[in-house]
Amino acid sequence: MGRNDLEFLSLALGIVGTFFICAAVQVKRPKHILEDAFGVVTEHLREVRSAVLKRNNLFMGFGCNVIALLLLIFSRNLDMPEHYVLLDGCDAFGLGGILLGFGVLLGMVLHWASRIYGRRYFRRMVFEVVTENRLPLETNVALAIEVGTLLGVTRDPDDTVESYIVKLRQRLNLPRSDERMRLRAR
Repeated sequence: MGRNDLEFLSLALGIVGTFFICAAVQVKRPKHILEDAFGVVTEHLREVRSAVLKRNNLFMGFGCNVIALLLLIFSRNLDMPEHYVLLDGCDAFGLGGILLGFGVLLGMVLHWASRIYGRRYFRRMVFEVVTENRLPLETNVALAIEVGTLLGVTRDPDDTVESYIVKLRQRLNLPRSDERMRLRAR
């Protein structure tokens, strides 16, 4: 890789990094703002999931921009023969197309990785909070079903709310609610 190739790569990384930082700063979607204004609750954990994704986007955007700046600094100090440069044969439109294509591809791959990592981190965080605080799942059935779905507890058609919560408590290794009351009474 030559100087021009590294400069090109740093520009692409800078664009992708800026995109991720902008995505992290994004406010709520208009539909979610309206649902909150009207008091319609569709998902209890939506705000937390959104915060995790925004945090990942911010870290990836900052990381891409730092790497881009380092590549740019490195390319300025690189002194290689010109026949090693890969992109010299391209005209301005070709370079623009390659830059756009590379940026979109890199952004898609990093966004996919961020969503996978964010989903795993979010599941682990919900699992820890529910188990550490021993949340009373019976008092908020909608939240219990949402947590169960997130953690992969299947809901069979013949399940009642009580039987589903028992399955969720088994998955979380939590005592049943009547056992909890007995432990508190001691």
